Amino acid sequence: MCKKCNNHIAVEELAIHEKFHYLLNFFGFGELPQNQSILNEKRKEMIKNIGKSAENFDEFENKNMYQWNKQISLINENYELLKSFINNSFEFNRILEPKTKTEAQGESRIVSNEKVLAIGSCAAQNYCKKTMEDANVILDSFGENSNLTYIGTFDGYDGDNSSSKCCSQLHLGLLYALESLDNEKIQFIKEKFEFDEINNLEKFDYSNQDESETKISSDYYQTRKKFSLNNFVDNENNFDGSFTEQEKNLIKMYRYGFKYAFHEMDKLLARGRDETSKIRWSGSTACCCIVEKIDSTGWIHIANCGDVEAIVVINTAKSVKKQNRNHKVLTTLHTLNECFKDRSSLEKRGCPIIETSLGQKKIQALYSISRGLGFHGDRKIKKFITSKPSMRSFKIEDTYAALIIATKGLWSVINYDKVAEIVLQVEF
Repeated sequence: MCKKCNNHIAVEELAIHEKFHYLLNFFGFGELPQNQSILNEKRKEMIKNIGKSAENFDEFENKNMYQWNKQISLINENYELLKSFINNSFEFNRILEPKTKTEAQGESRIVSNEKVLAIGSCAAQNYCKKTMEDANVILDSFGENSNLTYIGTFDGYDGDNSSSKCCSQLHLGLLYALESLDNEKIQFIKEKFEFDEINNLEKFDYSNQDESETKISSDYYQTRKKFSLNNFVDNENNFDGSFTEQEKNLIKMYRYGFKYAFHEMDKLLARGRDETSKIRWSGSTACCCIVEKIDSTGWIHIANCGDVEAIVVINTAKSVKKQNRNHKVLTTLHTLNECFKDRSSLEKRGCPIIETSLGQKKIQALYSISRGLGFHGDRKIKKFITSKPSMRSFKIEDTYAALIIATKGLWSVINYDKVAEIVLQVEF
């Protein structure tokens, strides 16, 4: 239900409907003009007002002229869009209905963790892609502990090889690390996993034995020998919120585990098994989460790398304190446009960042992300895409209604507020 016009809008039409309200607001209309002449007058008035400011420009003020031309272009573009709404031609001219797939394959399940009411997952393939490149995994009783639930979501790039491997292997590295730190909480029964590559990199070496690939394998073997859980954490005393010493130790343990798993997963993908291209191997962004129950307290331990994001939906009706937002973002968006820290670091290292005509900043005009797993085929690109995850831990509050983890396929179409609004229409 749209709060602005009180009309019921189908999910697949949300993006178009939001664009419609944006256009009305841009031209200062409360509702759709009755005819095109009203819109024509408004457009002339806006261009005339902008034209007055251009009279004061010097002929050498290229920057101001550029901004002026950009504003004129935006007015003309939005004019054409809103005109198509008035003439009922927007959908006919601009929406490729035959190729749009609104069906989604999904499932839901009940898990043993009492802090999780139920888990559902769904996916729909992008019609522009030959294969489904995204993957997700849900593991109940993670590490033989009924109070732990693992959820992983992966967004593939240049194929599904990296995302599918992350789906099947990354949690094994996490199990190994967590068991090493607390074997009473986590039990890693290796016999249950016949094909454990991530913890046996030397055993499962599929590299062709030419000179260059042997050197790569040797370099990664030396890195593995030097790697230690005790020296792989930075900012270990940086916590979001106030916690007891026992709780801080719990958070540190999961930070160790996630960093180890992401580090080893990236090394596994460097082997290049099942990659078909010689210059551009696949990659994946990732978000992994463990929901934990400790006595009566619930925890969300989450790590992400790239553009897979997670939010928790907040039921403001149950909140004692006044809540302005119906959601809380749990992850960091590692893109060059959004993550200034990563972009600044890459620029200092000489990364070739190119801005597209749509304003998107990309590494060599290919990838807008600054972090991810894989991408080893082109070393010039890989040296600028790190596998280091962002990690956080949160206590579950009574106002938390749902945890949403999704790839850019959702977040690029529907924003956080709208997703939370849809979820809250369901009674919990």
